[in-house]
Amino acid sequence: MFEIIQPLNNKNVLDLFSGTGSLGIESLSRGALSATFVENNKKVFKVLLENIKTICAKDEVYILNRDVSRFLKSHNKKYDIIFADPPYGLFEFDEFKLMISDLLEYGGIFCMENRHQKINCEDARIKNYGKTQVVIWQKKEK
Repeated sequence: MFEIIQPLNNKNVLDLFSGTGSLGIESLSRGALSATFVENNKKVFKVLLENIKTICAKDEVYILNRDVSRFLKSHNKKYDIIFADPPYGLFEFDEFKLMISDLLEYGGIFCMENRHQKINCEDARIKNYGKTQVVIWQKKEK
């Protein structure tokens, strides 16, 4: 996935349902300017905090222990790259793309991992890996 969306230099990244932070941390290691992590699960959030402290303490990071849907409704900063790895079945790609669209810069990239599903977005790039589907969409100017 990172080979498809690079370069990440000087990009602001949003990692939703970030879990242990692997996507945001990898983005920082590949030159991203900043990463914002949003994880609701308190136990997983503690692991995320430890990973950030251990791996990228000197990077520009923002870490929120918050529900992603609430975050999206109340947040207005724009990002160059948005990752989402929600629990399978929680959101359909087409529905979630609408939820994040206002936070994505024009030319920005949205990557979502989910279970296989029908995607109604003609300009999305879809990669299938076993039971997992990764959908990559770039926001075009109107």
